[in-house]
Amino acid sequence: MPCRGLISGGSVVTDIIKMIARSPPQDETSVVRSIKRWGGGPALNILLNLRNLGAEYPLATIGTTGDDDHGDFLRSLLNNHDVNTDRLITIPGQPSAQVDVMTVEATGRRTFFYLPGAADMTTADLFDFTDTPFDVFHTGAPGLMAGLDRRDANGDNGFVNTLRKAKQAGLFTNMELATIEPDHLCEVTLPCLALLDSIIINEHEAGMLAGIDPRPNGKVDWDRVEDAARRLRDLGVSTLIGIHFPEGGIAMDKEGCFFRQSSVAMPENEIISAVGAGDAFASGLMFGFLDGWETARSMRLAVANAAVSLLSDTTTGSIKPWRDALDFADARGFRSQP
Repeated sequence: MPCRGLISGGSVVTDIIKMIARSPPQDETSVVRSIKRWGGGPALNILLNLRNLGAEYPLATIGTTGDDDHGDFLRSLLNNHDVNTDRLITIPGQPSAQVDVMTVEATGRRTFFYLPGAADMTTADLFDFTDTPFDVFHTGAPGLMAGLDRRDANGDNGFVNTLRKAKQAGLFTNMELATIEPDHLCEVTLPCLALLDSIIINEHEAGMLAGIDPRPNGKVDWDRVEDAARRLRDLGVSTLIGIHFPEGGIAMDKEGCFFRQSSVAMPENEIISAVGAGDAFASGLMFGFLDGWETARSMRLAVANAAVSLLSDTTTGSIKPWRDALDFADARGFRSQP
């Protein structure tokens, strides 16, 4: 589908990335090797990733920040990537949303500690798609934004009301998730599925929503992941379902056809952090889809982009133009696929 422009809404956060020697048990201490500030959150990451991949259509975001240095930093970061921030509202007296990203230096694995701050002030009332020039709306992180998680008098949460507005305005709707407690994830997200054209999530999140364990023996079961995608289609996601995991990913198109793609065979000594891998996969898949690529080619870019993201300790800092990402993946090869 040719894209006239994408507008995101929801979680825009400052990542405080701390490389640590180890992930200690409770009551123990670990050494912090380095600290870096960057932007994060589903509403920000997709915008920076799409622009770095080579998207030339307009990009914008809707959301809230605090009246602090972190809010100024996020606006500057977005503006430097030619993203319109006119609807990124400052909330007086509130800190900007922040995430401490604790990344183990030797493995790249990470744990997140989230301060919602001004993000909890984002509500469905902030979203107005009347006469919008954009034709794609992306949102994410239900369960982590109190203002959008909250139900109204009709029992609908703010994500549902926002997605309904976008659909009524004729926008294509896409969602990503953050992995949180299963019951809460399902409570907030399941009502959204019938209003989604696409969803791109990891295997654990898909399994929670579908009620299917994707790793019954600790190893990913590709067939069960596809079963989870079928269940998401039954629950209302209409056009594109992407599910990613370290071994690769699957996509299900509008006709119900599946596409499997194994991940890039990245040398361990090249991996710095997996903090942005899921967002990078989603951005690669959406970039190809919005540019009218065949799904198989879009999936190849999705895993290539995820691999490139492993080269940085930030969510988006290493993302390359799409041709370079594909060349990077081809040079390293792909894992075997069942």
